[in-house]
Amino acid sequence: ILTADVDAEKVQTLLFSATLPKWVQEVKRKFLKQNHEVVDLVGTDTMKASTSVQHMLLPSHWSQRSGLVSELVKCYGAGGRTIVFTETKKDANDLTQTLSEGSGARALHGDIAQSQREQTLQGFRSGKFNVLVATDVAARGLDIKNVELVIQVEPPKDPETYIHRSGRTGRAGSTGISITLVDRRKEGLLPF
Repeated sequence: ILTADVDAEKVQTLLFSATLPKWVQEVKRKFLKQNHEVVDLVGTDTMKASTSVQHMLLPSHWSQRSGLVSELVKCYGAGGRTIVFTETKKDANDLTQTLSEGSGARALHGDIAQSQREQTLQGFRSGKFNVLVATDVAARGLDIKNVELVIQVEPPKDPETYIHRSGRTGRAGSTGISITLVDRRKEGLLPF
């Protein structure tokens, strides 16, 4: 065990966040000194989806989604990695079973143990399989190279979630495709 006398005035605490939602603001107030500095690289501009990503909206009935996702992966994701976002853990598991026959897809969501999640992400990064079916647990904080395609099986409830999901592709100067499936009856409810 190493111990040291630490001068509280010389301790520097840093907080990094890609976004500043209310809960991050609370953490900031709790742990940072009152005279802290904030470096905001976005400013008060409206959040924007990446311009290096081709954004597409595809009308579809819910009963067509598993077949359609499979075809989209073959067409647009061939040779690269694909992340498919679902709203629920059950949807992620069900869709993974459907897709795993052709692509070796794996699921990633909150009911999967952390150690298994890490193994799944490592397998995806290393190319052991090319399709990751996930809930929003994979929408933020992951930097995985060569994700060429993001498919959202239904539109998210808010623009910020869309931006984070679609932002898993087209990173670090590369381009990507984000396809959102939507039931024609719900097109008017899109948050973006």
